[in-house]
Amino acid sequence: MRTFNQMSKNIGRPPKPDDERADDRLFVRLLAAEKASWQASADKEGLKLSEWIRKHLNKVAEQ
Repeated sequence: MRTFNQMSKNIGRPPKPDDERADDRLFVRLLAAEKASWQASADKEGLKLSEWIRKHLNKVAEQ
């Protein structure tokens, strides 16, 4: 049996490359109903809420 001290130090997901790492935050105030609606839409697409928001905001920004 291996003890905690004998376990690999490389536990977990490898770090993302710098160009894929999110390094900033945006705080938005919204209604609870809006968040629930957005979360339901994200769930339907199999995305995290933040991924869903970025996807749709980037699409609008490209127009």
